[in-house]
Amino acid sequence: MFGVVHTYLPPQKITVKKYLLYSLFSLSCFLIFTSGVEDNNGKAGRTGSPSEQTCVNGCHSSYALNSGPGSVVLTSNIPVGGYTPGQSYAMHLTVTHSGVSLFGLGLEALTSTNANGGTLTAGAGNQIKSTTIGGVSRKNITHTLGGGSGTSGSHNFPFTWVAPAVGTGNVTFYFSGVAANGANGNQLDYVYNSSQIIPEYVAPSALVETNTTISSLQIFSNPVSGNLSFGYSLDKNESVFCILYSLNGAIAKQIFTEQQTEGIHTSSTDISDLSKGIYLLELKTAQQTNTRKIVVQ
Repeated sequence: MFGVVHTYLPPQKITVKKYLLYSLFSLSCFLIFTSGVEDNNGKAGRTGSPSEQTCVNGCHSSYALNSGPGSVVLTSNIPVGGYTPGQSYAMHLTVTHSGVSLFGLGLEALTSTNANGGTLTAGAGNQIKSTTIGGVSRKNITHTLGGGSGTSGSHNFPFTWVAPAVGTGNVTFYFSGVAANGANGNQLDYVYNSSQIIPEYVAPSALVETNTTISSLQIFSNPVSGNLSFGYSLDKNESVFCILYSLNGAIAKQIFTEQQTEGIHTSSTDISDLSKGIYLLELKTAQQTNTRKIVVQ
């Protein structure tokens, strides 16, 4: 009869094997966890600005950009005539998507040379991160972990912007918003992207009428009282700023700032509260300005 042979394995070796196994497992969990935290905290360089991607690229890629029923909108207390250099402004990026309760964002402000335009300061639920494009560091606003939760259907991310120095000119805000289902990692989430141009305010120094490619600006009745009505046409889709100035360069009335489509437009505004006299009606886009003299009686 053959006896049963028992193999003896020293207890120390078992301990070492278990230690190595536990260490590798813990390291794997750490890498997975920290990777998820980086995503949940938002990534810089996903605003859709020049030389950058959006959150769809390599991340929330289930649906095409801007294909969902939601939106991303930038609002602020910046006057319709543009920013005053060095002035601090309260700004809000709102991401909307019905039925969703987890949101994210990416935003940056760039000059015409794609440098940082002014200074961004994070608010509730967001933070400042940097990305380097072409050797230049760009400052971004991104969401913090859990910073875009707690609301249903939309989320408002507040932040502050200090406008850049005199002579900077137009600053373009590039931004993306993510509406996430929170249950499938980075999948089955919608991404919305847009941009907004903020001009630098420059007060008119004299009574000057101009005519550029904001073509056919016509005042329907001049002199005018009660309601000022006018028409104009645009040769492409773009943001339009409409302001009424007094002769000393002060803003008499901020009429509108809107994203408008190519084609013919008409508008009317109540000016019954204005004093009698001569004013300048100015229509401005990112590249063009058209000004007309009106007489209020």
